[in-house]
Amino acid sequence: MTVRVLARQARGEPYSIEQFRQKYGLSANEAEDLFSRFGPSRIELDLLMEAKGKLSIERWNKFQRNDL
Repeated sequence: MTVRVLARQARGEPYSIEQFRQKYGLSANEAEDLFSRFGPSRIELDLLMEAKGKLSIERWNKFQRNDL
């Protein structure tokens, strides 16, 4: 599967689509859409997901255990 990524300066380490999808529990389509619109930057994508109010799977599990 090929995903078009906008040409932009990546900030921080890049995600692979699979890493990003797994970290946030996203469907393949949602991950591909966000990845193609915002690029592979971990910093940019993590900030985007935080702004959307979506916790990573790891943070969600900590939240469920009241470890935050």
